[in-house]
Amino acid sequence: MRDGSGEGKGTGSRFPTIALVAAVIAIVLGALAVAQFGFGVRILPLGPDPEVEKARQAEAEAAKARMEARDINALGLVAFQSREWDRAIRMFKRSIELDPSLEGIEENLNRSKQEKKYSSILKDGKGLLDKGDVDGALTSLAEVPESSVYYPEARQLMDSAGKMQINKEIAVIKTSLSSGRKKDAKSEYISLLERHPDDDAVIALRDELVEAGLRLEPIRRKAHAKPAEKQTVASTGWHSPPAGRRRAKTGSPRMDIAEALRLYERGSFQQAADQVMSIARHSKGSEAGRLRSIARRIEQFATAFNGGKTALESKRLDKAEQGLSLALRLDHGINGYYEPRIRGYLGDTYRGRAAAAIQNTDYVLAAKSARKALSYRPDDHLARTIMDKCLSVAARYYEQAAADIQNGERDAARRKLKMVLDMVPSGHQLADKASDLIKKTR
Repeated sequence: MRDGSGEGKGTGSRFPTIALVAAVIAIVLGALAVAQFGFGVRILPLGPDPEVEKARQAEAEAAKARMEARDINALGLVAFQSREWDRAIRMFKRSIELDPSLEGIEENLNRSKQEKKYSSILKDGKGLLDKGDVDGALTSLAEVPESSVYYPEARQLMDSAGKMQINKEIAVIKTSLSSGRKKDAKSEYISLLERHPDDDAVIALRDELVEAGLRLEPIRRKAHAKPAEKQTVASTGWHSPPAGRRRAKTGSPRMDIAEALRLYERGSFQQAADQVMSIARHSKGSEAGRLRSIARRIEQFATAFNGGKTALESKRLDKAEQGLSLALRLDHGINGYYEPRIRGYLGDTYRGRAAAAIQNTDYVLAAKSARKALSYRPDDHLARTIMDKCLSVAARYYEQAAADIQNGERDAARRKLKMVLDMVPSGHQLADKASDLIKKTR
């Protein structure tokens, strides 16, 4: 009985001990769980490291922000091309918020702000011109720099303002003449002629003043016409008549090629063509045929040049390219005066096409168009930005193609490598690498 009662007491005393140990273990494990999972205190190596996970998540978010910034920047470029300055500014600002390190983004934003300012200046200049404030218009429009997309329009308005100013002064001279103040009319005319010796209206006024009894010296053209003559002879084979030559039969004013070129350079295309044709009618043989050809070329240039500019303004880029390219070829056969301006317009045309292609994620077309834009305007920052984006995409395609080859997907690799070769310029290191890699797909 002693043995039996002793065994019973020993067994019974062990159960509370086991229960107590289990309870302590449960409490400890619960505390550990609360500390580790509730308060983020890493005690046991259970699950991913929160700090590593946090860093990985931050990197993923940063990569997503960089990609979004590039996409929004591309939208900003499209808005810039469309001259939607407020929208472009918003896009570029958002890109900077997402990824301040994005190359060229600050310049894109600053350029958009500048163009918005020049747009307002142009609008103010038009308003002043409509009110007849020629001096104010000229002062305002002169603030638009040659680097602005509004420069050609500003120059046209300044030319119009200059014509208006000349017409005002001519009206003053005629008023002086009709009022009997011939001395004033003469001095006013001489002053106007000194400032605008090649203006047709000023030259035509002389005959009217002479008929009214004023004694005026014959008009002598300024010597700056000579370089145009030299350029013309070099480029077209034209031969201007000697200075002072007059048509013997009619005694009308001298009509030479240099004078026709001045009309051409001022934009009086039909008048220039008519004058060349008049010279052709008084010429013989091959010279007459060559002059008639030049006259037709000037008329064709006027159609192509004006049509190309209009198409560019209305974003009909295919028509703009066609008209401006033809105008460039025709201008080369006249005297090359408009080449810098046309090349600028063509640069704008191809940049517009590149921006539209980026919007449609057609990186091959975007790259080709951006390269052509840079060939016409090497300093075009927006075209350069588009080209850089295309090069980064080409590098990504190259890496994907290399992985495709490793996985035995040769056809997919070949397609991507052909896109790389279409996107990058010849001589680029990526072009050489793509050419070598494509051999492994055969």
